[in-house]
Amino acid sequence: MEAHLAGLLGPNVVLADISSSLLELAEKRYDHYKVAQPGAFVTCDAEKLPFRSGSFDLVVGYEGIHHCLVPQAALQEIWRVSRKRTFIVDNLECALTRFMHFFGRSSMVETSGVKPNRFTRIAVETMLFNAKLDSYVMKPHMSIPYWAIKYLGTFGGRLISRFLTSIGQTNMFMLATDRNGRLPI
Repeated sequence: MEAHLAGLLGPNVVLADISSSLLELAEKRYDHYKVAQPGAFVTCDAEKLPFRSGSFDLVVGYEGIHHCLVPQAALQEIWRVSRKRTFIVDNLECALTRFMHFFGRSSMVETSGVKPNRFTRIAVETMLFNAKLDSYVMKPHMSIPYWAIKYLGTFGGRLISRFLTSIGQTNMFMLATDRNGRLPI
């Protein structure tokens, strides 16, 4: 997904991933969709980014931090290399996740072989506090798996999503931070 977004910005973008094969795939997607190539493809570990502090105006982490061995270290690195803003989308621990695992519809190990870490809202807010980031917006989000929408239908999926959101049981979060204090608190 980041590859498609980055195509809008062209050479002002650096794509980073621990997997060189996924970066090669991203490069092929750029060619396929005929969008501007990013400035660089960098193979690196999110927990130890090879960039100077404050190197980027915007850093985006999209559903990858939960794959890190120490996701807190990856978040700290994202905040370190960001000069202005960050936008992060990732997993939250919730009742739906535990429920699906209990009934065998979700694995505690992803198909990639990685045991995903799931954040709690308190853990994310603690990390924000420790990083001295007080200008942020964190929005919980409910993402119903495709197979569930197919089984329940769009109406059923939306109903479950609204119910779980209303009781504070969302399985995703969107987090935006701003070092310039321009986000509503």
